[in-house]
Amino acid sequence: MSGFGLRNLLEFVMGSRLRASAVALAGNLLPVVTPAVVGLVALRRPSADGLLVALWGALPPLVTGLLAAEWLASGASLAALAAVVGGAWALRWTRSWQAALLTLLATSACATALLGAVEGRALAALAAEAEGVRGRLGGAEMGGVSPLPLLLALSAGAVGAEVRVSFAVGFLAWLAALHALVGLLVARWCQAVLYNPGGFRREIHALRLHPAVAATLAAAIAGAHLSGPEFAPWASLAGIPLLLAAIGLVHHAVAALHGGVGWLCLFYGALVLVGPLTLVLALVGFLDSFVNFRRLLGRA
Repeated sequence: MSGFGLRNLLEFVMGSRLRASAVALAGNLLPVVTPAVVGLVALRRPSADGLLVALWGALPPLVTGLLAAEWLASGASLAALAAVVGGAWALRWTRSWQAALLTLLATSACATALLGAVEGRALAALAAEAEGVRGRLGGAEMGGVSPLPLLLALSAGAVGAEVRVSFAVGFLAWLAALHALVGLLVARWCQAVLYNPGGFRREIHALRLHPAVAATLAAAIAGAHLSGPEFAPWASLAGIPLLLAAIGLVHHAVAALHGGVGWLCLFYGALVLVGPLTLVLALVGFLDSFVNFRRLLGRA
């Protein structure tokens, strides 16, 4: 889609609460659309508008949960929407990605913990189902497996953990936070396209955590890992701000060294294919909060 066409689409969405609500409602058919629209409205328009659009976006998960009487997947979607709204408001009021990320993580964790408390039996059943699926991974009898237990089993298999309730809650919190983060990033980019060209790029390039925040997140990651493999998703959740800070540093480095988009494509390809790279990036994000590597690279 051309920049002109995208701008027209965004202007249409932001033209009224009715349009934004309709797109947020229909956007549940596609990944990221609903949280991005909700985030964009929460970033730009009055708080009441953001809540209204979020409620319309939350309608399909609510209806699905009521009709199916199973709230885990729907609850994770609702937690992601709540996290988008919280993160967008924090970013709007503080103009700090650090505050937005911490708010997004806290909202995801609290909403998912509440879901686990309300749906304890369903969560235990999901963990048992995922553990059964994990035992069959690599076998021929994998037909009819639902996406959520399969994703949970794959995640547990990657860290060699038994699927317990604590692992399942952490996984849902991480999933909700990741969904919310992508939505918020897209929303901020769309806001920049409409009202502040180049602003999103400058913000991401400059993203750097305060040393105290980085140290707290690192301690949370270490504590989760020391508590056992079943807490690995909670470590991944705490690592999201460090990872995003490192990604921002990579973008800044490519720009400062006059690298092309091919280097970024190579970087993201490696990020997808090489699992341990996320740990390296989290460490880079941690060190950057103390060292400030951007001073060595200069301004892009």
